[in-house]
Amino acid sequence: MFASQPIVSLLALVMAGFAVTAISIYIALPRLSRIALALPGARSSHKTPVPQLGGAFVLAGAFIAMIALSQFTGLTTAIVCALAVCVVGALDDIRRLPIAVRFVLYMAVVALFVFNEGGDRRLAPQVPYAIEFLGVCLALFWFMNLTNFMDGIDGIVVAQFVPLFAFVALLGGLGFMSATEGALGAALAGALLGFFIFNRPRARLFLGDAGSVPLGFLGGVLCYRIARDVSLFAALAPPLYFIADASITLCKRILRGERFWLPHRAHFYQQAFDAGQSNWSIIARVAMFTLSLCALAFAGLGQDASTLTSLAALAVLTVSGLLLSLARTS
Repeated sequence: MFASQPIVSLLALVMAGFAVTAISIYIALPRLSRIALALPGARSSHKTPVPQLGGAFVLAGAFIAMIALSQFTGLTTAIVCALAVCVVGALDDIRRLPIAVRFVLYMAVVALFVFNEGGDRRLAPQVPYAIEFLGVCLALFWFMNLTNFMDGIDGIVVAQFVPLFAFVALLGGLGFMSATEGALGAALAGALLGFFIFNRPRARLFLGDAGSVPLGFLGGVLCYRIARDVSLFAALAPPLYFIADASITLCKRILRGERFWLPHRAHFYQQAFDAGQSNWSIIARVAMFTLSLCALAFAGLGQDASTLTSLAALAVLTVSGLLLSLARTS
């Protein structure tokens, strides 16, 4: 069991992340429209140009909060890798990079992180390390990219990741994860809430690839460590909606013979938006259902296999209910 994180320290990280992000965006927002604009197109949900690069301020707010409160030990490599991914994403936001270049750079960063984790503390010690290494790399690579795919309407990444990062903070506070991991969760949750002031419908600022991809990377890193140090169910349940929507949509597009790597509007949340469901209604349900999944993950801590199986079935039913509600036309 790890050392627990005092609740006062976690709340301070939430507030510091919120304040630094919100204030820095407020100051910089008038200038961002001259750097990287997301132009509306056939596959976008917005109708007017919107500045991007909001994710850079989220990361900066979270990391500054952690530095200010001396909560950085043990995650240096993950944070450096996230910053590298942020730089690649920012370059893509400002001047589009070839998809092959981005994917190679992202995979290189993922491989560096997984290699640095080493083979002493294993996720699946019963399989050869090379297989585990490749599997973890592919899982992280998919999660950071699916986060980017799912960032298609105002506030949806906030609705998914604030509960996830808050859950990580709770695990750190109770000693199930390290204090540093809990601190990162708290700081990122606060920073995303500060960003939401400007990203709520109708958004004045987008995360951009500079935000969605590194947030997916950090979310994947924290879920990987939950799977390794706590339980696989606790790692998979909180982000299950994003995983399900992105994975099901990808499979459907591959089976239809589409060029699945290109932008599209086939995700469940996009279809709901196009059918007339309001942006607020969609993200409110995503947040509510994600909180329910986090509650199921928390209920499964320390439980036996039979109980975890029942909770996993409830998690699948929960996500199925959300997908069905998004699939309805109105």
